[in-house]
Amino acid sequence: MAIPKSKDPIVTELERICSTQLAVPVTFVHANMSEANFGLDQVAIEQFPVLVHLATTRNQYELEESHNLTRTARLTLLLLNRVPLDTVEYKAAEVNQDINFMRQLAENLVYWINKSPYSVNGGVSSFSSDDIYQRMDAHLFGQGISLEWKMDTGHTGYYNNPGTV
Repeated sequence: MAIPKSKDPIVTELERICSTQLAVPVTFVHANMSEANFGLDQVAIEQFPVLVHLATTRNQYELEESHNLTRTARLTLLLLNRVPLDTVEYKAAEVNQDINFMRQLAENLVYWINKSPYSVNGGVSSFSSDDIYQRMDAHLFGQGISLEWKMDTGHTGYYNNPGTV
């Protein structure tokens, strides 16, 4: 029996959180950096802010006594907003409120990740975020987020005969 292909539950859950849980609706994009750079040029201003899931760069699995697998995934995310400026020249004071709003939205995102039914033992215990100024061709502002999400995989890893342990 082959292992069935399926969408990564991280992607599915981030899409759900972005569309239904955050303080404001956020458009979800799953892309590498060059796809995101090109694709965000096409996003209408009313679809911002956006959460770009760039990569799951590492997965660590723990097999519990119950034979369930727990996954700790390291995620790299960009939470970006389009700030209407007359020119690409800007002063930090002009965009600091927008940067701060995106920082608060990043905190809100982590809160809802931790409330996810996939999260185990709190989900995300800490994360880092960096201010982003004029990123991508669209000159976007926001937060670069790095976190590790501890989650239940929903299976035992025993694929050859599902349902038995």
